[in-house]
Amino acid sequence: MRFSQYLVASFLFLSTTVTAQSGEIIVSGNGAVNAIPDVMTVSWSVTAESPNAGAAYQMMSDQTLALFSALERIGVPRQDVQTNMLNISERYSQKLERTDGYSATTGIEIRLVDLTKMDAVINLASQDGMGTVRGISFDIADPAPYLMQARKNAVQDAMNKADVFAQAAGQKLGKVLHITEGGQGAMPMPMMDMVRSAKAPIALGNQSVSSSVTITFELVD
Repeated sequence: MRFSQYLVASFLFLSTTVTAQSGEIIVSGNGAVNAIPDVMTVSWSVTAESPNAGAAYQMMSDQTLALFSALERIGVPRQDVQTNMLNISERYSQKLERTDGYSATTGIEIRLVDLTKMDAVINLASQDGMGTVRGISFDIADPAPYLMQARKNAVQDAMNKADVFAQAAGQKLGKVLHITEGGQGAMPMPMMDMVRSAKAPIALGNQSVSSSVTITFELVD
């Protein structure tokens, strides 16, 4: 009982998940690896308005096709451009008494695996009829190598913690009895590297690929 109380007290101080059973200790570990994103997604919208719903839709369609053609000229493959929203809605007068026309809007996601093209893509929004940039996000094309290292770091973190607790309690770590992986993912980190243009300053930043594990160790005298 005294050994378990000691581990719980240590857990509260170090914010480490630690429990103890007879001859066992369960410890959580966390690991992370920072990486510079190499994929950018631009959220785009194209909107057209007209007194007639069909005309609004046709205008929006024409502008969207013009955007697609412009992206192809820049060198963005069509398979990296995806429509994710299409909406036709009524517009109303300020007093909401009668229909004032129609608005047709489409949402598009543009995936850039060649980040040297980001400036040219974003600057399309400055051209009439090309639509509007609604937001951008960054990702890692292949997070697998970073995740593998994060997992190794998480396991090492758990082993280091378990060793400290076992030594403080006058025991030694035995073999690993069980390993469970918890959450994993990529989180944005503070800005670092900058890619600039006259019209579109963009900060790539860092992403932290993380992993957590829970390991059960045998305790030996």
